[in-house]
Amino acid sequence: MTLRRYSPWLLMLLLFGACADKEPNQPGPAGAAGYSSIQAALDSNKGKLLYLPEGVHGISKALLIEADGSGLYGPGTISQADPDQDILVSRDAADVRIEGITLTRSEVQLGKNAVAVRAENCRSLLLRDLHVRNNRSDVAAIFIRQSDHARVEDRGIADYKTIHVDDRLESPCIDTPSTPWTATA
Repeated sequence: MTLRRYSPWLLMLLLFGACADKEPNQPGPAGAAGYSSIQAALDSNKGKLLYLPEGVHGISKALLIEADGSGLYGPGTISQADPDQDILVSRDAADVRIEGITLTRSEVQLGKNAVAVRAENCRSLLLRDLHVRNNRSDVAAIFIRQSDHARVEDRGIADYKTIHVDDRLESPCIDTPSTPWTATA
């Protein structure tokens, strides 16, 4: 049998595979590279995980994630230029995922209250393989408040001023693995 005889079937199989829906909350083709800013990409792709490509991506305002199922993943670094602004903020959202990225500041300043990650009133937040550098906030590097089932896994925090863990008498709202924090001053 010739390739010509199988070509229509092979073409249909390839097209079907390319059009098949992805599982919910699985990384899709959306990425931050084709937009004027990371915030513009997040706003245009609510409910999706966005791929942050390798490289340093500068911001001057906090990135805001407020849509359920949204998030960022990839090898990229987000560098905040304004010492008075948080780097990433998520409010009133469920199933937000931040994975593999590095959060840093272009200029280290002491005596500031801006944090690397601020999550408030979130459900099922996942911060995995997150790297925080040069965030010398008086508050904390990662600040999670009133968030059910928040998970912080495989994190690295370097060049920090404060690490504060307040679990409100071992509340079931915050899940932390039994491994110790990875932090270097």
